[in-house]
Amino acid sequence: AWKIAGEYRTFVSESILVGSVADGRAAIIEKTPSAMALYDPAAADSSVTGIVCANHYQSDKFKDNHVNVDNIRMSDSMQRLRRVRELMDSVGKVSPVNAAAILRDTGGLDGECIGYCNELAVNQLLAMHSVIFCPAERKIWVSTSPWQCGRFVCYDLDEVLASDFSSDIQVASGMIPEDPFVQTSAFRDVLEFKKMLPVIQKAAHSGRMVPDDSLRHFIALDSLYYNAWNAAGDCLRASGRIDDAAACWRKALSLPMKLSERQYIEDKLNNVLRK
Repeated sequence: AWKIAGEYRTFVSESILVGSVADGRAAIIEKTPSAMALYDPAAADSSVTGIVCANHYQSDKFKDNHVNVDNIRMSDSMQRLRRVRELMDSVGKVSPVNAAAILRDTGGLDGECIGYCNELAVNQLLAMHSVIFCPAERKIWVSTSPWQCGRFVCYDLDEVLASDFSSDIQVASGMIPEDPFVQTSAFRDVLEFKKMLPVIQKAAHSGRMVPDDSLRHFIALDSLYYNAWNAAGDCLRASGRIDDAAACWRKALSLPMKLSERQYIEDKLNNVLRK
């Protein structure tokens, strides 16, 4: 796998998870356009039984790189990595079913409610696909819409590789049902929120007035998510209601978010207060 990865150029940084049935372990190939490194914690400590990867590098070669350090500090990556570790510790041995539960988790650290769609969560209600592999059984589970919440369809890899795809090859008995969350009123609120968000943002950009009732309804749909308050604040500022906008941004800043977003909202708040 290392040799194959080295034969290809990348235009962006990549983390390539490699699992070996023969060795009973996994490692991550970290690759930039100019260099490569291997992150293999089990090589240094045989007691290590799991490996987690988010959106930053962990190898000795890259972990102290200033770009990587800044990414860890400013982004959501480290919190999501820690949340996955929490969830893995809580389930014990990871199975396809509880792996799906981990991928569907919308909470923050220690299960804190951080609003839906928050980048700090494993499941931001955004990902187009999720995949679970069980190499020892040569099976794969692929998510279906919506996001990680739909059912995971099971396939036998031997059948997949031998198939001409002229017939259905899914393993019906291995299907993981959809997340019960899909059938709740909270999920319906999320769908409405996601439809309203670009409308609110467009109104803020154009300076169009949005009725207070509509803004209150929009916020109530996902009131623990900082961006509900942030977007409402932008809309209020665009229509000249600076004090109301500042109040919304202050509320946003009281809620969990990554540092880069926090600094962005603080800058907006400080700018309007200086005028």
